[in-house]
Amino acid sequence: MSHIVDTIVSEGLMDTASYRVQTTVAATANTTTILTVASVSYMIYTGSTAGQIVRFGAATTYTVGHTYLFHNNSSVSISVQDGAATTLFTLVAGQRATIVLQNNSTTAGIWVYSLTGPAIAVNLSSKTGTIASGSFTGNPKTAAVTFSTAFANTNYSISITGVDARQWSWSSKATTGFTISSNANGALTGNVDWQAMAIGESA
Repeated sequence: MSHIVDTIVSEGLMDTASYRVQTTVAATANTTTILTVASVSYMIYTGSTAGQIVRFGAATTYTVGHTYLFHNNSSVSISVQDGAATTLFTLVAGQRATIVLQNNSTTAGIWVYSLTGPAIAVNLSSKTGTIASGSFTGNPKTAAVTFSTAFANTNYSISITGVDARQWSWSSKATTGFTISSNANGALTGNVDWQAMAIGESA
């Protein structure tokens, strides 16, 4: 026969050999999964489909202290959002998260969380190249730089030097490259060297 206990408060030491929490194992999908108070507390994600978003319900429907445990055992990242659809964090492949509701006075609420698992590598890479003078066209003379491998983001610095004495500048910065301008109409007589380096500090 089933028994229902609405609220139980126990103070003191608890000694148990093992216990089980309700768990859902699901493959990632290009969709938004909205959790509620009735959702299981432990979620394990598998699979390889990108675009998975996990969104909490309105925090006002929860009790402070409500806890979720996520384990991203998939090969893609998962975006975790509060009840107002604001991204709290991104759970990368192999990471785990513990999330606890601190304040439930608004729809978004205040969720505090900790992430564990594999460290996110910080790859401070650099790229260099040379552009032949004849590759610059137009007025003023410009040339496009295209990286063979894209940067992770546009948080990189650019340095330009050339044989010709020009006021070199760049524009159209993207993860895949940028454009160099000589800021002059005259043809160039020598090559132009460039360097792009990710901004940050290596250990």
